[in-house]
Amino acid sequence: MSDKQETIRERAHQLWQAQGEPHGRDEEIWLMAKRLVAIHDTASAGPVSAIESIHLTLEAPLDATGRSPLENPKGG
Repeated sequence: MSDKQETIRERAHQLWQAQGEPHGRDEEIWLMAKRLVAIHDTASAGPVSAIESIHLTLEAPLDATGRSPLENPKGG
């Protein structure tokens, strides 16, 4: 496991604990952890373009259908 993946895993675990160890929100917590690590990495890397910043912090992984899980009309 790379250092970045380990950092994301640790941050996700911290978020999970801080939210009372909820069940069924793994993907949401993992995505939040990835965004927080990307924000931290971007901030510590120095100046970047606004477009690059948006891509680093707001990209959501695609599910098996090729859609973002945030696009789920049922909110899940």
